Amino acid sequence: MFTGGEFPEKFDKGFYENATTRILQSRFYNVTFNTAIFDGPLRIYFSQHQEPEAMKVYFSLQAKLLKENNVLNQLKDSFPKDSTLFVMVYPNREAFQQSFDCDQDYACEKMGNDYVIGAHGPISDIVRDNIMDHIQEKFLLPRYDFK
Repeated sequence: MFTGGEFPEKFDKGFYENATTRILQSRFYNVTFNTAIFDGPLRIYFSQHQEPEAMKVYFSLQAKLLKENNVLNQLKDSFPKDSTLFVMVYPNREAFQQSFDCDQDYACEKMGNDYVIGAHGPISDIVRDNIMDHIQEKFLLPRYDFK
């Protein structure tokens, strides 16, 4: 897991810079995001005061989807090269609705070859489970065509 600072030696710095540039210049980025979790093609952006909530999302993803296989490898196999799955945890409904024009608790959109899932805090257990199910359905089931 990469949460800022220097890039780990085993990762391609160019990949991180490109993905970071893409999300920072998109309508999905919010100025309140000052912390992120990087795990291969998975990025979770959030405000530092939401760290417990974001960590719960991250560890729920690992617990539900890892089971016996590594979710990172499954995501890499499912994603087109240089694509990223962004999970954006917005501090409130208003911030969420600035990026996603909907009245839901979470939303998903394609951004080029990347995929963005946004949710506003606080994230309920039901919403977190729906996000996990969506990720599993879209990216981890065999024969899914990333479109």
